[in-house]
Amino acid sequence: MKTTILMDADVPAYQFSARGQKEFDWDDDGEIVKAAPPKDWAVDNMLQHLNDLKDELEADRIVLCFSDADRSANWRLDQLPTYKFSRDPSSRPLLHDFMEQALAEHFEFYRKPRLEGDDVLGILATNNKVIKGRKIIVTIDKDLRTIPSRKQRGSDNLLYHIPKFGKAKLERISAGKADWYWMYQTIIGDSTDGYKGCPGAGPKAAKQLLGEIQDAPEDTMLAYWWTEVVKLYESKGATEEDAIVQAQVARIARTEDFDYRNKCIIPWGPERDWPPYY
Repeated sequence: MKTTILMDADVPAYQFSARGQKEFDWDDDGEIVKAAPPKDWAVDNMLQHLNDLKDELEADRIVLCFSDADRSANWRLDQLPTYKFSRDPSSRPLLHDFMEQALAEHFEFYRKPRLEGDDVLGILATNNKVIKGRKIIVTIDKDLRTIPSRKQRGSDNLLYHIPKFGKAKLERISAGKADWYWMYQTIIGDSTDGYKGCPGAGPKAAKQLLGEIQDAPEDTMLAYWWTEVVKLYESKGATEEDAIVQAQVARIARTEDFDYRNKCIIPWGPERDWPPYY
């Protein structure tokens, strides 16, 4: 079985354009001047890192997933206009766009209108037809634990999580754990991404409702969990509609969330009864 690494291209583009960038305060007015590292040095480091990952995971190829370059077209903004409202494009490292271009020149990639790189990645990981064989999601982002591992017709997907601290590990995320992480994010929100979750409810309340992640079942308990999540929202003075919006933006797309005919996301809703596979 051939093995493909799937990676959100935004991550190496940012990491390796930021590495080596310097900031200088030239005078007393507080103006900061940024200096980019040499382009060849930055690209060589990035390519070496990705090829090392390929060797480490004994993969046959790397496929990168890019976000739509027009960030204002992000489909989540239709559901929640404040999504990622605090992100400042000017804060990106100087070489970011150059590094994205270098990635596109060296690796296979997918980019879809209005989708974030994580959505493209989630769709490819859970679709058994577009990329066949074993797929390994390589990520530093805990949100990718919301993508379930699926094994069918000689195709499956795994997660290789590289935490900021600690040792990277290869994981198989069950349907139960994937939906646990998704409901957990729906409750606690994500201030970095600009969605607040349930008012007045944090990690403690989420774990009281969902249990501990290590106790999550292999199969999903989404119907039960969703009923309890809505009760939690309502107990805090919010509504089911509020909960739905938070769940929609917290959910990284899977293949069943994508309308292949019209090339757009189908935002999640509790009324939908999707099959586990396409």
